[in-house]
Amino acid sequence: MSIQVVVVTIRSTILIMLAATNLLQPQLTGRQRRFPPGPKLLPLIGNVHHVALHYQQKTFARWMREYGDVIFSRLLNTPVVVLGSAGQTKREVLL
Repeated sequence: MSIQVVVVTIRSTILIMLAATNLLQPQLTGRQRRFPPGPKLLPLIGNVHHVALHYQQKTFARWMREYGDVIFSRLLNTPVVVLGSAGQTKREVLL
């Protein structure tokens, strides 16, 4: 085997292990995090496929009509909380 094949194999193994850890972590720890409601997430990419490159506010407005003023989303590996209106949101977040 050449060095390139070994390097590719090691990188692939590490990537698969990271993905499996990311997907199985809640089941392994036995605890689920409580987040605000939001659209269903896909593994690894979250909701990035739902949000257009331009006019993201249209997607967030549609989600607010469906899920409420506080929405949880994940864009790639970044958790995002979208806040709709200041008054109602402040009460929901502080309580």
